[in-house]
Amino acid sequence: MGRVCSRKQENDRTMAIQFEPKIAELRLAYDRAKNDRPHRCFIEYPHLIKWTELDLSEWLADLKDKCVSGFQPHSSRLCWLPKANSLLRPGNILHFKDEVIYNLLLGRLYESIYKSLKSFQKEPDAAYVLAGERKAPWFQSSFTSWKEFRTKSLEYLQDETYFVVVADITGFYENIDTDKLLSDLRQIVGGSKPEIDLLRVCLRKWSARGEKGIPQGYSASDLLAKVYANPIDIALKHDGYRHLRYVDDIRIFCRSRIEAKRAIFSLSQHIHKRGLNLQSAKTEILSSTDAFTKFDDVKPTVEGIQKELMAEIQKEISEENPYPDSQYVERLLRRYKELPSAVLERTFEEYFAASNPTPFNKTLFHYLLNRIGKAKSRVAVNYCLDALRERAEETAYILKYFSEIGPLKADIKSIVDYLISPIAIYDYQCYQVIKWLFEEKLKEKRVIMYCRAIMKDLGRDLWLRSWGIAYLGRYGDIADLTSIESMYAGCASDFEKADCVMALSELESGRRNSFYASVKGDGLLVDRAIKIAKGSKK
Repeated sequence: MGRVCSRKQENDRTMAIQFEPKIAELRLAYDRAKNDRPHRCFIEYPHLIKWTELDLSEWLADLKDKCVSGFQPHSSRLCWLPKANSLLRPGNILHFKDEVIYNLLLGRLYESIYKSLKSFQKEPDAAYVLAGERKAPWFQSSFTSWKEFRTKSLEYLQDETYFVVVADITGFYENIDTDKLLSDLRQIVGGSKPEIDLLRVCLRKWSARGEKGIPQGYSASDLLAKVYANPIDIALKHDGYRHLRYVDDIRIFCRSRIEAKRAIFSLSQHIHKRGLNLQSAKTEILSSTDAFTKFDDVKPTVEGIQKELMAEIQKEISEENPYPDSQYVERLLRRYKELPSAVLERTFEEYFAASNPTPFNKTLFHYLLNRIGKAKSRVAVNYCLDALRERAEETAYILKYFSEIGPLKADIKSIVDYLISPIAIYDYQCYQVIKWLFEEKLKEKRVIMYCRAIMKDLGRDLWLRSWGIAYLGRYGDIADLTSIESMYAGCASDFEKADCVMALSELESGRRNSFYASVKGDGLLVDRAIKIAKGSKK
C-alpha cells in the first residue's frame, strides 16, 4: 500500500495538465506578478523584468504553448529569512513562469472565491480585503486594511468588552494542508476544475513537504490563505464569538475572563481541525485596558511626546515673557504642530535608546523610521547601524531609511564593514545589502572583493550571486570581466548564463561582440540578454 501511495504522489508531481489560456489572461497574470514587486515578493533578480519585457508578446506566447502541451511546474528554491530572536523562516521562491501560471489559476477562480468570502471582508477577515469581482488588483490597499483592523479593534473594545483573547497561528502558510485547501476550493466552485487539478500539481511540486504548505510572498497565496482560514471564522461566528482576524493574528472580544478561556478552547479546536496550532507564547488574555494599549500603542506614544514638547515650549515662552501675547503663542504652537520631525525624533530617542528597558516595538519602529526618513532626520542612524547586526529581520526598513536620508560615507563604511564581517551569516540579508548598494549606485572596493568571492561560491544563494555578478559587471575591472566570461561555460542554467551576458556589457566592444556571437542561440534568456546588453551600449 505504501508503494502505491508513493507512486501516486510521484504521479501528482510529474503529471502534465493541458489547457489553452488566452493571451489577455496571461498578460493580466503577468501584471499581477510584476505588481508583487518589490514589496510582496521576497526576492528580485537584477534583470528578470527586462528580459521578459524585451518582447513580452513572445514570452507570453511561449508560456501559452507550454500550457497547451501540458504545463510542468518547476521545483521551487528555498530561501531562509531572518526573524526576531535570531530565528529563521523558510520561503519558497518560484520560477517566474510558475508565478504567472499561479496568478492565472487563481484569476480564473477569483470570482467564485469573491462571492464566497465577500460577506466576511473587513469583519472578521480584515487582511487583504478583496477588491471585488473582475478587479485587476485582487486586494484593497494593505495600509488601509491594517488601519481599519486597528480602528475596528478599538471600536469593539468600547462595546461591552472587558477581556480580549489575542492569538497567533504558528507557521500559518507553511502548515496549510493542501488537500483540505483544494477541497475548500472545490466546495466554493461547485466541483473539480482543471484549474484546481493543476494547482494541486503545482503546490505539491513547490512544497518540500508535499501535502503541507503554500509559498508565502505572493498575492495568489494570500488569496488561498483567506480561503483556508474562512472555516475558522465561520466556526467562531457559529460559537457566538465576536472576533477579528488579520491573516494569522486573531482577536476575540469577550465580556468576561471565563468567556475568554472558553474562546481559547474553541479556537484551539477549530484551528486543530485545519491542521494548525496556536503559538503559546503569543496567545494571551488581556484586559480591555491592556488591549487598548496594545492595539493603539503608536498613536498615544507619539501624541504623548508631542504634548510634552508643546508644554515645554509654552513654559520657555512664559519664562522669557510672563505676559506673552496669546495670539503669538497660538501661532507658534500651531506652527509647531505642522513640524512633527522634532516630536518623532524625541519619540525615537526615548523609545529606542540603549538605556530603555521596554521590549522592542516593531510597529513603532517602522512608523517612526518611515517618517523621520522622509523628514531627512539622522537621529536613527546609529541605532540602525547597530540593528543590522542585532535585528537582521529589519534590514529592508533600515536600508530604505538610509535611502531616504542619503547615506554619508561613514554610514556606507559601517554597512560594508558589517557585510564583509564573519557575523553577517544570513545570505538573505547579504542579498538585501548588495541589491541596495547596486541600486543606490554605491561603488565600494571592499564590496567588489566580496562579490568576487560569492560569485564563485556555488554554496551561496542564487539571488545573492546574481546581484554579486551584476555589481562586478558594473564596477569590476578587466580581470573580473574575464572571470565572468570564463565562468559562463560552467553555468548550470540559462538564468545564470544570462546574468553573465548582462555583466559583460562593460567588456571592450570587439571582445564583447565576439563573445556574444559565440553564445548566441544558447537559450531564450541568453539571446534576450545579448539584445539588451548591446542596446545599452548604443
